[in-house]
Amino acid sequence: MKSYLITDALFYGHDAETFRDRLGSVLNRRTPDFSLFRDKETPSYPELARIFIDVCRMHSIPKILVHGDYNLAHALGADGVHLTSTQFDAIKYAKGLGLYVIISTHTHEEAQKAQKLGADA
Repeated sequence: MKSYLITDALFYGHDAETFRDRLGSVLNRRTPDFSLFRDKETPSYPELARIFIDVCRMHSIPKILVHGDYNLAHALGADGVHLTSTQFDAIKYAKGLGLYVIISTHTHEEAQKAQKLGADA
């Protein structure tokens, strides 16, 4: 079984120092196989994504992902991107950048489509 850490702004907050401290504390107790920075509210998403990637690298997380934005994931050196269920067209672009791609699906047909388009999970 694989473990997947997904951030939640209600716990981690939007302040860079608080975010770094809380994420480090969590990763000192557990080492997930995948970690995802997901925050749909913060205006400082790129800054917090950078911190997230740096802290995860310090804790040797195998797969570090950014939510929804494959260009940002690539620019910041993340391992991959977790796309939303409306981003099937982005799979090929993310894969073209060498990213590991996870996409949310809600039906068996969507899962099959994601697989055909080259998503990793």
